[in-house]
Amino acid sequence: MVRNWIPVLALLVWGCSDAPESEPVDMAEKSAVEPRHGGQMAEPPTLAKNEFPPDFPAHPSAEISEFAYEMGEGVTLKATVKIDEAAEQVSRFYRYEMESQGWKLNASEKIPGLDLLSFTKPGRATSLTIEPVDGVTQVEVEMFW
Repeated sequence: MVRNWIPVLALLVWGCSDAPESEPVDMAEKSAVEPRHGGQMAEPPTLAKNEFPPDFPAHPSAEISEFAYEMGEGVTLKATVKIDEAAEQVSRFYRYEMESQGWKLNASEKIPGLDLLSFTKPGRATSLTIEPVDGVTQVEVEMFW
């Protein structure tokens, strides 16, 4: 089961970069390819810099430390947020709030020091890596359209 998360971890470790300095990105114009995760392509929203889609729950104490969009085979949103709460509480928050926003929990893996969660919606997928780092909880978010 851990092997299934290795590509996700690799993307999170090596793939995050600073958010572009541009104005809002119309991701619908840049994602006219087939989705990587099967099914119909969901319509990506137009988002301002450092803004999550409306159906991604915002933790009340989350601070965004990294945020980027990547265009390629679809659209990938990558972000790192830091939350001043215990990792277990943060994991419970995302499990509950993601499902209340219509996301389906597909996989959950607890590794010492990491909680890995994977959610889907039609045409979309999101993975969360939750871990304690320097006295706060860090959440690596990857969302695909």
